[in-house]
Amino acid sequence: MIDIITYYQSPVGVLEIRSDEDAINAILFINSWKGSSLDESLLQFERPSTGVISKCLQQLDEYFAGKRR
Repeated sequence: MIDIITYYQSPVGVLEIRSDEDAINAILFINSWKGSSLDESLLQFERPSTGVISKCLQQLDEYFAGKRR
């Protein structure tokens, strides 16, 4: 299995999205802990053009835009 990790800048903080080639395995709030000193400039906010993560990012965009529940 190939683990894929990407980051998403949401209105509630940075999310780490983990998946294999078939499914999302985890979505984690990575900068929500007290005292977090996350340097977001070190994260790669790449948007894959295909695959399960691409679909996840599209759905997150729709959710935060109020188009999805």
